[in-house]
Amino acid sequence: MKMAKTSADWKTEEIVPSLIELATKGLVKMYDPSKRLFCYRMREVEDGSLVPYGTSRRYTIITLIGLCRLEEGGRRSPIDVRSTIDKLVLEFGNNDNVGDLGLLIWLCALAYPEYLDRLYDKYLKDNLLERFGDFREARTMELSWLLTGMSYAKKRLGAQLQNYDQLAEKIYGVILCNYGGKAIFRHSGTRSVTGRLRGRIGSFADQVYPSYALLIFSYAFNRKEALDPAIENVKTLCRLQGEFGQWWWHYDAKSGGVVGRYPVYSVHQEGMAPMTLFEAGKRAGVDFSQYIHRGLDWIIGKNEINECLIDKERQMIWRSISPTRIRSLQEEFCSVATKTVGVPKSISSGLKVLRESRPYCFGWLLYAFAAKDGWSL
Repeated sequence: MKMAKTSADWKTEEIVPSLIELATKGLVKMYDPSKRLFCYRMREVEDGSLVPYGTSRRYTIITLIGLCRLEEGGRRSPIDVRSTIDKLVLEFGNNDNVGDLGLLIWLCALAYPEYLDRLYDKYLKDNLLERFGDFREARTMELSWLLTGMSYAKKRLGAQLQNYDQLAEKIYGVILCNYGGKAIFRHSGTRSVTGRLRGRIGSFADQVYPSYALLIFSYAFNRKEALDPAIENVKTLCRLQGEFGQWWWHYDAKSGGVVGRYPVYSVHQEGMAPMTLFEAGKRAGVDFSQYIHRGLDWIIGKNEINECLIDKERQMIWRSISPTRIRSLQEEFCSVATKTVGVPKSISSGLKVLRESRPYCFGWLLYAFAAKDGWSL
């Protein structure tokens, strides 16, 4: 088995074009054309080969969002985007997750707006959202996907989507309720005992997705005040970024600190953080490129274990650097309860690369970097 490149083999200014090419090629082996779905994950097994496992509608939608950005940038998608979207819309009826609905609206707003009225009539009007458990629990990530989708739909069709306005305002209000006083978003708004404790601990996804949603909502609905929490959150994440450019895993909305560092995920470094920081920089006139640079440097091996996570030969970016023993959420909650917040000094006896990848990681990478006007680092 060939070794992945070391950090000495990569130059930061060359990494973005290389990552776009790698992602485009790597997605081919993750796609099942008979099902028109991407796999759930691709794992390296004992003999060194890569094996796909399962399929995922959510990951397929996110990946298509990235591939639409790739096509917008003048490149050709390695799969048939249109036929895959057609199938997703047709078979969406058994969905029970409002986050997936939000992602699908986002996708259709970018590529095929003729589906937007159908999705609204079937899933959004007349309080139909109450059927979704993640909506009732006010989960930040999922509601952020929905608000982003509705905002892009509004921007795409404008006055034709006046029925989105009231609902978008409602979702915006719920997301704001999940915004803590320390510039960190909660995981959810559930009021049960468990929900109050778990709800205040937001993952990195619970930070970047709502910030991105508020940035797009502000633009689409002309609500400038929505920029403030988004920019505050982005600046807080940058302040808390690790010494090697790591975007940490869990944050406490009450203290404003980090309560769980690992795993550190590649998708945060090369996809989710860049797409949000680019958008924040564009809307606020602030240059966040140094933080994006540091995140990409982590990918190429300038990290805590000096190991590159890119396998160019097999078109993979490995999923994460993880401890051999991951501290449980229960332990994280205990640290919060005893006020031992901040970056824990020791949560594992060692760190390792998790040698698997998921298609949505490439999807967000393409979404961040493959736009028509490009993103220059």
